[in-house]
Amino acid sequence: NSAGSHGIVHGFSGDYREDYYIGHNIVKGAAANSSSGIRIDDQANFISLYNNIIYDFSGTAGHGIELYNVDYGVYNNTSIDNTVGFRGPGVGSPNSYIKNNLLIDNGTDTTNASFANSATNITSDGTSPDGGAFQNQTTVKFVDRNNDDFRLAHDDTQAKNRGTALSTGQEHNFITDNMGHSRAIDGNWDIGAHEAANEIFRSMGYNNTASIQ
Repeated sequence: NSAGSHGIVHGFSGDYREDYYIGHNIVKGAAANSSSGIRIDDQANFISLYNNIIYDFSGTAGHGIELYNVDYGVYNNTSIDNTVGFRGPGVGSPNSYIKNNLLIDNGTDTTNASFANSATNITSDGTSPDGGAFQNQTTVKFVDRNNDDFRLAHDDTQAKNRGTALSTGQEHNFITDNMGHSRAIDGNWDIGAHEAANEIFRSMGYNNTASIQ
């Protein structure tokens, strides 16, 4: 992306009272200034952002997620290595929700946000609205952090199994992760865009070297 451009942008002026769903995307920045991975400036009825991975929007005024003038649901996104991880519209809307997001290693993880309805959002700084257990979490483990593989590692202890179930009773219900895999494969939701795999151990007989089919 170049300066002033965005990965995904949605905006209308006027009263377009519809619902929009933006999910299952991987959006990479290029450290350009005034750029965002997902930027919404809309008077829509409701916008749901879910299961997105956004990273490297690290220029001046760069944002992973940037929202204006909208009621929103922000669910199970991973926003990492951006100047700002999540910027809310700064209005106290009872119809805005932020749940299960993994907002870490950004210059600032959250800013200008209304957290009237929040649950289990992890930040690596002190800006998570969900208390000390979800703040300053700097040891979240990914499959290959150095090579931008932000799938949650099977042996993570910070985000795995700590999420809120969003399969029923929500403004937007869903049951899969960024890759289409089922959520809660071991009974609990993970935080962030990817549901960590479970490690499987198989037993082989003593001195048996045959492959397992």
